[in-house]
This record gives sequence, structure tokens and C-alpha cells, in this order.
Amino acid sequence: MVPENKGTMTNLYFHWRRLIAINLAIVVGYALYKLSRDFLSLPYIHLLVDYHFGFTRRALVGAFFSLFLTKIPQWMPFAIGLPAIAITMLLYAKLFQKTFGFSKATAPLFVFLAGSPFFFKNFIVTVGYFDVIGCAFAIVMLLAPARSFWFVILGAAFSTLLIFIHSGQTLLFVPTILFIVGMRYFMAKPVSAAEIGGGVVLLAIVAASVFVNVVFGSLDVSREEFTKYLQSRSLSTNDNWMVYIFVWFDTVTEGLKITRAALPRNLMFIPVYIVLFILHAPLIRYFRDSIGALTLRDRRLVLAGMAGITAAYVLVFILVSDYARWLADWVVCMMLVLHLIKELPSVRSVPLIECDSWRNIRLGLIVTIIPRCGGVTPW
Repeated sequence: MVPENKGTMTNLYFHWRRLIAINLAIVVGYALYKLSRDFLSLPYIHLLVDYHFGFTRRALVGAFFSLFLTKIPQWMPFAIGLPAIAITMLLYAKLFQKTFGFSKATAPLFVFLAGSPFFFKNFIVTVGYFDVIGCAFAIVMLLAPARSFWFVILGAAFSTLLIFIHSGQTLLFVPTILFIVGMRYFMAKPVSAAEIGGGVVLLAIVAASVFVNVVFGSLDVSREEFTKYLQSRSLSTNDNWMVYIFVWFDTVTEGLKITRAALPRNLMFIPVYIVLFILHAPLIRYFRDSIGALTLRDRRLVLAGMAGITAAYVLVFILVSDYARWLADWVVCMMLVLHLIKELPSVRSVPLIECDSWRNIRLGLIVTIIPRCGGVTPW
């Protein structure tokens, strides 16, 4: 019986490898499709906005490119976004190798994580946006050694940079980065009063960056003047990006109105999201068992951290109506938390997702062929 089981596992491993290859092909193919057919209006306008009218939220990337370019070509969001996704994929491969290693036994886990429609395939949907940068920074924080206080400084620097790139990162990936810093540095070993004090100061700096963006990031010019300036920086033959100028003038109240108006449409897709989660059942069980295998203290800390990250996303859902995008980002954060969990001491071993299960392969196949979760609505 042993040789038969080994042969079965080897044969099924061939199927898991094919699923990994299919996922990579979908990412590449969809990227080429976006590159040939799409024009990224809102990501493009982010590259046009700089600090010409004084400090402005969401203007750091545009201000950086204004140092080198007086005019921005319309393909620039792809030139930034696609390499960012490729780099993040390489970083994640390194993280997966560090956490689980690449083997026959871990192949199903890689399919359900990296091949999920919530993860890299969905970053192609949001190419040109800055979600993937937040993910990349969080992965770096999981890869970087947490031996000195420089690790904490790096986490605070990443968080502050993300907030100045896009203030929405305050609720997207910054909470995950801060949680990683807390667990890997402050909760992993005894720390001195000076280190705690330094951490509080750095956290205050991150909070101050949020305050600066919220209070001082608004524009004091008319939409007409703002539009005219952006047009002077654009090389695009497509003027569709101009409809998104309202983003830099909208208030929280107006954002709430838009979200409330879109709520019936978004609630209609809840069954779709439930099905997507059901398809990830083997991964969810593994996640649950990994939490249950932690020490009582670490389990409580992880659950508290997950609750904090989730609370931030609930606020995002209240403020902005791109529900498919936010749900995908939340799932990515939970996947990164899984890597953090596996770094913590466990009281018992947790079996990996079964490689020789046809049920798991069928679920993995469905997860693989779903090309993405979506941006505003599913797919």
C-alpha cells in the first residue's frame, strides 16, 4: 500500500503543479490584456497631481515623477503598476519559501494562497493603484529580520510613506504592517522601556501623518484651475481621467452618500463572495487550526490583531463603495497574517492541506480558473 500511496501523491502533485502554471499564465495573460485594451483613468490622474498648489493628499507619487517628467504619458500607470506586481510576486515567493518551503506537501497551500482570485490575479484588476505597494511593504516586514529597533523604524517609515502615497492606506495595509511589527518585535522578546518609548514616538509620527493628510491635504483652488494644471501635465489623448478630478474635492459626507447609494448593488453580490470563501474551505480550515495551535497568549493577540485589521476594513466599506477590491485586500491581509502565525510557537503540529485529495484538487481548480475577485463588483 505504501508504494501505491506514494505514486498517487506523485501523480496528484503533477496536477497541483499544473494549477500553479495555469495561475501564472492567467496573471501574465490578463496583464497583457489590460495593457492592450485598458486606459487607467484614476491611476493616471494620481501621476498628474503633485504639490504645485501646496501640500495635497495623494500627490507624493506624482510629485516624485514631476522631478523628472514635465509631461506624463498615458502608459505610465502600467510602467509602475506591472513591475510592482511582479516584484511583489517574487517577494511573496520568497516569503512562502521561508514560511512553508516549496515541496509536494505545500503545493496545495501555494495554490490556495498565491493562486487565489483575491490575491495576485486581483492586483491586475487594480494595476496602477497603490494597493500592491502596501502588500509589498507588508511582505518585506515579514521577511526582514526583527532583531534590532531598526525593524520598528522600517515599519514606521513604510507606514508613513504609504499614508502620503494614498491616505486610504491608513485603513488598508498600514494596520497589518503595524500588527506585524508588534508581534515580531515587541511581543516576541522582552523589550526595554526605551524601546517601548521609541515605539510610541514612531506610532505618534504615523498618526501625525494621517492628521496632516486629513487636515492639510485639501485643495484651496477651484476645480477649473486644478483641471487646467493637470491638463498641462498630461500627454494623454484620452480625457476620461478628467471625470475623477472630483476625488480631490470630495468630503467624507459626499463619500458616505455615494457609498449609501451603491449599497443595494453591493449587498446583492454577497452570495458571490460567500461562494468564493467556500471554495477556499481547505485554506480556511488550515488557518483556523493554525490559530488553535498557538499558545493562549499568542492566540489572543492574533485574534485581537485580526479584529483590528477587520475593523479598519469595515470603516473602508462604510466610506468607499469599491467592495470587491476592499474584500480582496482584506483577504490578502489575512493571508499575510497566516505567515505571521506560522512564525509563532505552536503547542501542536498542524497538518497541511491534503495533497492527495481529489476534493481539494477540484476546489483548487475552480479557484485557479476564477480570474479575479473584482474591483467595484465581482469580476
